[in-house]
Formats: sequence, C-alpha cells, structure tokens
Amino acid sequence: MTSQKFTIRRRGIWEALGLSAALVLLALPAGAADEYPAPGYFLGGLSNQSSWNEILAKPGVKADFPYVGFESTFVPLSSVCVSGDMLAISDPRIDTGVRVSADELKAQARAAAEAGRYATEPGTRVAAATPSSTPPPPAISFPVKVYKVTERGILREWVLLFEKPWPIAVCPAK
Repeated sequence: MTSQKFTIRRRGIWEALGLSAALVLLALPAGAADEYPAPGYFLGGLSNQSSWNEILAKPGVKADFPYVGFESTFVPLSSVCVSGDMLAISDPRIDTGVRVSADELKAQARAAAEAGRYATEPGTRVAAATPSSTPPPPAISFPVKVYKVTERGILREWVLLFEKPWPIAVCPAK
C-alpha cells in the first residue's frame, strides 16, 4: 500500500511539473523585433531614396508617423508644420490654434542625425521661399519608419522596410 501512495505522488509531481512548464511557455512573450530575414522581398521597387509621394501611394506600405501633442489634440507628424520656433497643426480643419515649442522635436531629430540613423537627402527643399531680410528657419527632418503590411486572415504582419527622414514643412503665412 505504501508503494502505491509513492507511485501516485510521483505521478502527481510529474503532472504538476508538466503543467507548470506548459504554463510558463504559454506565458512567455513572443520575441518582437523590427527585423525580417528578407525585407528586400517586400520593397516592391521602393527604397529610402523614393519620394514620399511614391511611398505613401504604394498599396500595403505604411509610414509610422509619430504623434505630436497639442494640449489634448494629437496629430501625426505629417500634419505638423514649423512656424518660427513653434510647431503648429498644418491642416486648418483641425487646427486648434495651439502652438508648441519645436525644441524637443529639433533635439530628437538632431540626435537621430548624429547617431547616423539616417542621412538627409541632398537637394531636399523643406523651407518655403522667405523674404531675404529674415533667414529661413532651420529645416527639421524626422526619421520615420516605413513598413510593408501583409494580412493573412486575421493576422497582420508589419515588416520594416527602411527608415526615411520626413521633412517638416514651414507653415504658410496667414
């Protein structure tokens, strides 16, 4: 009778260990990374030298624009313009009139450029023509990641293609 108890306990221990191991494996987060073994397969003729118009018009390609907070309103970087040392919302339909300092965005863009994460494209014109009496504001280009989004059933996969600087336009004079 004692050997039967010992067998039951040992089997219970193994079952508990097996159940614990299965729970640990299920609870571990999946390793997520912005890398794919063959991103060139998904480029479809695009590169970081392609124009933003080409990139944004390509089906299944998404640019991951960061959002900028204007008090309680958050807009994507693609809807922001520079007015002197301030950032403004470039779309007049959603412009709340709130302006925020461009210092933090300039510092982030400068840090990214110094780290060599991206190179400013030669010949990119960011600032509009301004009177010669006032120097044009410094151009701000912010690195934006470009992804190929593929969908298989309910699964959506984002494959990082490249990073490209987004030139922030100068606000039009009012």
